[in-house]
Amino acid sequence: MEFEPIRAQFECPHRLELLKRLSDLIGHVEPLIWASLWLSDLECLRKIVSQAEEAPDTTRFSFDGIAAKHDFIGKSTSREVNYFFCGAILATFGKPDY
Repeated sequence: MEFEPIRAQFECPHRLELLKRLSDLIGHVEPLIWASLWLSDLECLRKIVSQAEEAPDTTRFSFDGIAAKHDFIGKSTSREVNYFFCGAILATFGKPDY
């Protein structure tokens, strides 16, 4: 089934743990950013959480800045915008080291 890879993202215990830790560190983030984090590369998510542990306010302000700069929240749910928004998060926090 084509939804299985996406479903696996939501059932990954390590992803859930990382997202909970991030939420505890920085509090509320805009829904589109949160959705992007749910679907992000796991290594990239680890890096974001690590940065949030070192500087939670900076991480939160970065997310707020991305949302404000691109002003996508509530204006579009198109796949292209969501991909671009994920790219903005990756550009801010860097790509995973492979």
